[in-house]
Amino acid sequence: MGFIKDYLLGIPPEEAIDRMKVQLLKGKTWRYLRYLHARNALTYTEGWKDILVIGAGNGFAEIALALEYPDRHFYLSDYENATHSTRHARALVKRFKMKNISFIDLNILDKPTKRFDVVYSVEVLEHIKDDKLAVQNMLLTARKYIFCLVPFATPEDNQNTSFRQRVWEKHEHYVVGYNAEELSQFFSNIIKIQGCYWADAGVGFRKQLTSMSLKEIDQNIPKLLDDADRDVKESIPKTLKDALGIWVLSKV
Repeated sequence: MGFIKDYLLGIPPEEAIDRMKVQLLKGKTWRYLRYLHARNALTYTEGWKDILVIGAGNGFAEIALALEYPDRHFYLSDYENATHSTRHARALVKRFKMKNISFIDLNILDKPTKRFDVVYSVEVLEHIKDDKLAVQNMLLTARKYIFCLVPFATPEDNQNTSFRQRVWEKHEHYVVGYNAEELSQFFSNIIKIQGCYWADAGVGFRKQLTSMSLKEIDQNIPKLLDDADRDVKESIPKTLKDALGIWVLSKV
C-alpha cells in the first residue's frame, strides 16, 4: 500500500479523489463501478448530513465518496467479525486526516438504535436470508433516503433451483437477485431505479480490468474512466442478458 504513504508528500483533496479512483480501478473488480453508481445516485439527493453504509467491505469506494462530500459524515459499518478487512481503509482515513468517516459494527437484522439521513447498501441484501426484515430495518433507520444496489434477476431466475444453487455455492446469495418490481415492493417512495453492470458496458469493462496489468491500468486511466461511464444508463434491465445489477434510490 505505497499509495497510503504518498499522503506524506502532501496531496490536495482533489488529487486524493483521483488517486482513490485509480486504486478502485486497480482492484480489478466491480469496485469502481459500485462507486460510480453510488455517486450517481447521490446526485439525486439533497439536504442530508450523515450516511450509514451497510456492509462497507474494504471501504475504498466510500472513502472516495467521503472525499467528495467533506461536509457529510460517513459511518462505515459491517457486522461483527466480518471477513472483509478495513485495515487499509482505516490507514487511509488516518493518513488523509479525514474527520468525516467513522467505522462501526452493525447488524442490520438487529433493532435499530440510531437513525441516519441516508442508508446505503451495495450488494448486501442478497446475502441476507431474511431480506424483508433487513429492508424493514433500513426503512426504520433512514430519515431521508435509502440507496440499495443489488444483483439483477427475474422471478424465473429465482425459481430455477439449480441456478439458484450455483449462485449460492459461488457467491452465498440467498436469491439470485431482484428486479424493478420487487424493489418497488420493498421501497415505495422511489426517486430512481436504474440498471448497472450492463452486458454491453460494465461487464466488458470489468473483464478489461481483469486482463490488464497494474502498469497498463496506470497508462490508460482516462480511457478506462470513459469506458466505465458508459455503464451509467437511465434504463431498467429485463433479463440477465441485459445487465447483472440494479439499484434503487428511495425517499423515506
